[in-house]
Amino acid sequence: WQGDLNVKPLSAQLVHGHDFLSKIDPYVAVTLGGNRLQSGIAKGMGKTPSWNDVLRFRVNNEPFMQISVFDKDRFSKDDFIGEATIQMAEVYQRRNGSNWYELKNNGKEAGKIMISYEFTPVAGGAPPGYGQPPPSYGQPPPGYGQPPQGYKPY
Repeated sequence: WQGDLNVKPLSAQLVHGHDFLSKIDPYVAVTLGGNRLQSGIAKGMGKTPSWNDVLRFRVNNEPFMQISVFDKDRFSKDDFIGEATIQMAEVYQRRNGSNWYELKNNGKEAGKIMISYEFTPVAGGAPPGYGQPPPSYGQPPPGYGQPPQGYKPY
């Protein structure tokens, strides 16, 4: 599979925030193959952030996409909130859609995130025969479907 993929983190419902003194400032990092793109920061949105970003990837047969949510910290390393893995077979087959994905942090529930995606295969980017009309076999030879010469019905 090859093509263009637009990933839109829409919103999240996070189980707990890491900054107890202030609201958390979540952002989303999407990793696909060797590429990592991130959303803007949902400043002060806390446990129910939303985003308006479109993250654009060029796809080349990657088997999965990693979605990670972090809390942006000003003075220290950003806090990891949780992550989800999306199997790309779902994306390749559906082409576009949106879904809630469970976020986990060390095996524990960390919330869920709504991800929307749109996949556009490039020419020759789908496996052979996928989504293509059946091959045309041309016209039948002359006389096809006629009784053989010399055939006499009773």
